[in-house]
Amino acid sequence: MVPVFAKKNCEYKFMQNMNRRAHRNEKGFSLLEIMIVLFIIGLTGILVPILFTGALSNISLNTATKEVASAIRLAQTQSIARKETYIVNINQEKNEYWLSSEKKSSTIFNAEKNFLSEKEDSDNQEEEVTVSSNDAFLNKKKSIPKEIKINSGSEEEKYKIYLYPNGSSSGGDLIFTSDESEKKFELLINQINGKTIVKEVVND
Repeated sequence: MVPVFAKKNCEYKFMQNMNRRAHRNEKGFSLLEIMIVLFIIGLTGILVPILFTGALSNISLNTATKEVASAIRLAQTQSIARKETYIVNINQEKNEYWLSSEKKSSTIFNAEKNFLSEKEDSDNQEEEVTVSSNDAFLNKKKSIPKEIKINSGSEEEKYKIYLYPNGSSSGGDLIFTSDESEKKFELLINQINGKTIVKEVVND
């Protein structure tokens, strides 16, 4: 049997340890621990907005590239279906792009010319200039975010990509960059089949 005094001694030591732990917990955090926590919170507050902004810029850059690629695909589809040449116009300075038809542009130009020279009556001119509802997407300028830059390799302000009725194109290679992102996206337009490819440019 365990002596009574030994048992009481063990109980006393156990209670002492419990009291010490409780007393230690009542002290709370030290100044150093509080400073470390505040430093981590401050660092998180600085890094999170930077990372979040960078992620949004990358998404915006990728989206802009894909939207121009979609416009080129639409122009190719319409060109094949209607047996006429369509053009994707890109203004590199104003960050705008729009679709136009070579045939429609020629028709409107001729109608205006005839109107000035008074060679045809107004009824015929009206008929030539009229644009059907199916051409509603033509000449509608779409803007690209101002922080995004398009480089076609051409020094001209306006860059044109022609899509022909046989499915081919004039080809092209566009580089999309952003002032707020380190990433670059390339839009390739195949000259033979008019297909578009969007890929990220990896810096060596």
